[in-house]
Amino acid sequence: MSKNKKYKALFNAMDNNAELETIPFDTIAKAVKNCSTVTTTEKTKEEVIKKAREVNINTWITLIKKHLLGRKIVDVRCTSEEEVEYQGWHRQPIQIKLDNGTWLTPTMDDEGNDGGSIHTNLKDMPIIPSRY
Repeated sequence: MSKNKKYKALFNAMDNNAELETIPFDTIAKAVKNCSTVTTTEKTKEEVIKKAREVNINTWITLIKKHLLGRKIVDVRCTSEEEVEYQGWHRQPIQIKLDNGTWLTPTMDDEGNDGGSIHTNLKDMPIIPSRY
């Protein structure tokens, strides 16, 4: 299926009230920006992107809550030098271990390009830094 046909099918699905939750946000955004065979107004495009973004955020929040709510922190440690070297990082972030064995490690971005810090609302520790 050509790219424009795929995008047109996506728009048709959205016009027929298809569930946006089943369509990845990136796919919707690309369709809205790149589809030249579908006539749509800029306002419609903005509305579709806004709705898709809201659905995407709500989907992530639901998944995050499923894994984190009610969990207990059982350990906190600094990432080891070996782990940092393995990841190709320069910073050593903290790691948080939950009671179900899950480790949470802050990174500087979604791609995990380096260890990251955590901003807090604690007066005496507004940032949990990563070590250099």
